[in-house]
Amino acid sequence: MLSLSPATFGALGDGRTIDTDALAEALSAARGASGAVLLDAGKVYKTGDLKIPRGTVLIFSPGARLAPARPGARLTIDGRIESIGFDRIFEDGWTFYKSEPDILDGFPDVPLEWFGGLASWTERRDALPAFRYALAFCKAMRCRAILLGNGSYFVSDTIRIDGTVGIKGAGMESTFLIRRGGAPNAATIQLVGVRDDAVGNLEYSGFSLLPLEREGVGTGIAADWFAHVRLSEVEFRNLATGLDLVDGAYSWQILGCRFLNNRTHVALGPNANNLIVAHCQLMHGETGIDCKGASNSISIGAETNFEALTGQPIRWRGNGTTLFRFSITGCRFEKCVGAIGYGGGNARALAFSFDQGFVENVNGTTSHFFDLTNCESAVVSRSYFQRCNAALVNAPRSASQVVICDNVLRDIPQINSASKSGGFGEEEGFSRCRAYNCGGVKGSA
Repeated sequence: MLSLSPATFGALGDGRTIDTDALAEALSAARGASGAVLLDAGKVYKTGDLKIPRGTVLIFSPGARLAPARPGARLTIDGRIESIGFDRIFEDGWTFYKSEPDILDGFPDVPLEWFGGLASWTERRDALPAFRYALAFCKAMRCRAILLGNGSYFVSDTIRIDGTVGIKGAGMESTFLIRRGGAPNAATIQLVGVRDDAVGNLEYSGFSLLPLEREGVGTGIAADWFAHVRLSEVEFRNLATGLDLVDGAYSWQILGCRFLNNRTHVALGPNANNLIVAHCQLMHGETGIDCKGASNSISIGAETNFEALTGQPIRWRGNGTTLFRFSITGCRFEKCVGAIGYGGGNARALAFSFDQGFVENVNGTTSHFFDLTNCESAVVSRSYFQRCNAALVNAPRSASQVVICDNVLRDIPQINSASKSGGFGEEEGFSRCRAYNCGGVKGSA
């Protein structure tokens, strides 16, 4: 590819001289030759409104930058931009624009460093202005994601995302996003959608979220009306709430995430639909998954682990909360205190299933592991329970159509802790289970 230097057309790149005409000529010549314009290393090119035409590539050498001659100068990017390295390439003040929209011509993912972000293990520069600048660029260019490097990024307030822009880091152990200011209970990342017109098709992956000042404050990610989101290998640590799906979470995949020492690991609000949690770890802290609104088709499984929680691993609570088709499959519960299930109000669950689970060393302050109050059509099957200092279920009369079958039980003191048993009996509700050193099968009448 032919590379042209702006100096050939009279550009100085000294950060003071206006190089608009020289750069425009260079870009026009490159377009005619199907080539590129290479900005010289360390040069700052100050321009007014500038257009990078389709079929043209503007390449930034290390340290090269574009600076607007006035605040709000328009940089129209119909061609491509490339950078040699991860230096800053845009000075503050540009308005980004794309004049030839093409639904199949989205811009590649862009590093936060292009906009002044800095990944560092020692410096605590505020990255919030860089995030806002990058988001404005991505919105104009239809970028899919902002890229983060190895190190820590500190933000003084919430990163507010209201478009189709994701964030991708270098890994949970490599990229850290740390909030060190703003309201104490604010989110580090706030995803803001529109009711019944959810923003969708995004990925957030490969970084850790934690507060700086003290443990147990703030929210990692809060989302309203975002759909088709893939949340992969993100760590939520030492927060009041790790992930808060406030309303309208449709078709989310939460995969391989780690929730550590949060008061509530995942909060699930109303209108959640088709939610998958898989290969995640929810450890220490209080509540695992807190369901606070009517939701449909929630699946938790594929070796998701709940460990050392002082509250309920999974609960549904509140008035008007109905969970429909809520399944827990292939999960592991160890050293937890509270019960799975009912957590207060008139909350209820329809078509609840617990399958292929492993439960060990549950030392409940409650008297049971499952609370099936207001639960209809519950199935507990093909699971292994051992060394639990609690009854298996609380199935009072408000529970109906409860089936417990094909399980292995060891050292379970009692099956049903309810004083008035609900909708299962010894033959029809509790069958094909192998019990060793366990209490009676039937709840007391």
